[in-house]
Amino acid sequence: MREETRLENKTSTEKRTRRWHAPGYPFMTDAEFRAIFGEEINQLVQSIRRSTDQWCQSCGGKCCQKIKCGFYSPQFGMCPIYGLRPPKCRLYFCFRALWGVGMYDTAVHLSELVERYFSLEIFFEPPVRILNYDWLEEIGLRERVCRIVTSCERQEIDFPTAQCQLHEVVCAFMQGSQHPV
Repeated sequence: MREETRLENKTSTEKRTRRWHAPGYPFMTDAEFRAIFGEEINQLVQSIRRSTDQWCQSCGGKCCQKIKCGFYSPQFGMCPIYGLRPPKCRLYFCFRALWGVGMYDTAVHLSELVERYFSLEIFFEPPVRILNYDWLEEIGLRERVCRIVTSCERQEIDFPTAQCQLHEVVCAFMQGSQHPV
């Protein structure tokens, strides 16, 4: 049955352009992710995410640190831009969490699809070919994001305020961005 699903979706995914950037890239909404990567990949990501959420919430942000997220702070109990996070964050899952919740095979299947249709390697290590540089600096947001994160870490502002400000920075970037980086 898995092979039938794979073949049914293969045709629709192959028709999809290999361009996997949304207009506000590197940030994207859930709807943009689904439109670009397709329903099968989106469903696999959602399934893994639901299964690993509790595990991930207890780890202290090790994955965010590993992928060098500029939005990460130990002060944050969660991603401050979760609904707008880049594909790098949406496609990476901690190996320990996958084994811990029995989602290893599902993640292997996801990885195979993403590599086959988009030529992106995502499994075991962060998807290094997605934003493997200081992307916040490249798009001109490093200083603003760091200022907000640091203000929260110094307790000059609280997490909800930092989250709101970071969300505003990302939304302004997405609205002003006409072409992928």
